[in-house]
Amino acid sequence: MRRVWYAMLSAIRAAVAAIAVAHAGGQPVSGMRGYEGEPYAKIDVRVEGGVVDGYDNGGGCRINGTIPDLYQYCSGARIEFKPDGEGRYTGYDYSTGCRFEVRVSGRNADVYDYCAGKRFYYAA
Repeated sequence: MRRVWYAMLSAIRAAVAAIAVAHAGGQPVSGMRGYEGEPYAKIDVRVEGGVVDGYDNGGGCRINGTIPDLYQYCSGARIEFKPDGEGRYTGYDYSTGCRFEVRVSGRNADVYDYCAGKRFYYAA
């Protein structure tokens, strides 16, 4: 039986936000502050030449891969993460079956989770 999800896991939302900010800005990210009830994510992410190396210090999870194919080890989530223009990304979280979209402005990102039907805001 397939498990039904109503939203992406908050750790994966924060991770894709951090990866987008690091990729768009060309600088590492160390922590993402969530807004509107999203928890602070103690995540370190570096993106160089499309290669993602990240670690969620709060959850003890590694997330890495080469864009567009990423993997988050704690949840076993395969994540498709595609650049879609300047500061814009689209993707799919295979662990929940949720599509998402990320928009970056400076060190801020908003993630639209299609399963939840709403945006989540983060700042690095």
